[in-house]
Amino acid sequence: MSYTYKIICPYCGTTFEWHEGKVGDKVYIHCNICGKEMLYPEDTESYVPSYPSCECGGWFEQTPDWTLFVCPKCQQEIEPHEVRKTIEVVKNKD
Repeated sequence: MSYTYKIICPYCGTTFEWHEGKVGDKVYIHCNICGKEMLYPEDTESYVPSYPSCECGGWFEQTPDWTLFVCPKCQQEIEPHEVRKTIEVVKNKD
C-alpha cells in the first residue's frame, strides 16, 4: 500500500507531492538532504539494504516515521508539525 501526501510548503507556498510505501515490488525512498524521491527495488534479502547516493551529496533511504519533509522548490526542511497544518493524504490502490 502506498500513500501520496499533498503538502503546501509554509516557506514558499509550493504545493508538492510526497510518496511513501510500496508499489509492486518497489518502495519509495527519499534523499536525506534534498528530498528527491525514487522507486527502488525492495531488498528482502538483507537486513540493512544499501541505497544509492543522490547527486546533491545525500543518501537515499526509506523514510522513517520522524522524517523531515523537504520542499523541492526552496529546499527548506519542513518539520512534521508544520506539515500537519497543510497535508492531504491520499491512499493509493496498489
